[in-house]
Amino acid sequence: MPDRGSKMKRWLDAFARRGHAVMFARPKQSDLATVEICTVSDFARSVRAEFGYEISEIESVKRDPPDCTAQFRGRQISIELTELVDQEMLRDLDQAQKKGKFISADERFRRTQWDAERLRRELDARLDGKQAKCARNATYVDVLIVHSAENWLCQLDVEEWLGELEFEPRPNIRSAYLLLASGGSHGPHWPVFCLYGGLDAP
Repeated sequence: MPDRGSKMKRWLDAFARRGHAVMFARPKQSDLATVEICTVSDFARSVRAEFGYEISEIESVKRDPPDCTAQFRGRQISIELTELVDQEMLRDLDQAQKKGKFISADERFRRTQWDAERLRRELDARLDGKQAKCARNATYVDVLIVHSAENWLCQLDVEEWLGELEFEPRPNIRSAYLLLASGGSHGPHWPVFCLYGGLDAP
């Protein structure tokens, strides 16, 4: 059985291989459930601090969607997750590693900047993708967590941009939140933003 040190090395190696927005890297696809449970647990801490919501008994679901279930105010809720990450940068970093090449920090910085329009476009794409998936499966979810560890997606910028953006509710997704794993915050919990709906919405 692997010891604690070797387990940690697996994850650190996964972070190094990814090279960008590393918080949600995983050693293997089979480790996805672990990442999902940890992410929902961080979401629970954030919404407790920000909105007073108490989410408990978080469990992974083998048949997706949803990714997880949890308890909220005496009822079971369904939770789906999707990552907001620069997929093109991840692909280019992976290809560069395979070819023994290197993408400079300057280039990575230049390519991974954000503004309000990019945030709106990327969030709408995630919402649309999960709505299509839920509709195909005739499934409704209570919460969609769009989680991101994008290095330069900063909390203060996101607060300002989201104050001017509106997102149309998707029929199969009752509420949607953005959870920032970095965001320039050093507080006790990750920054979380409600895109629409809400756990206590009727």
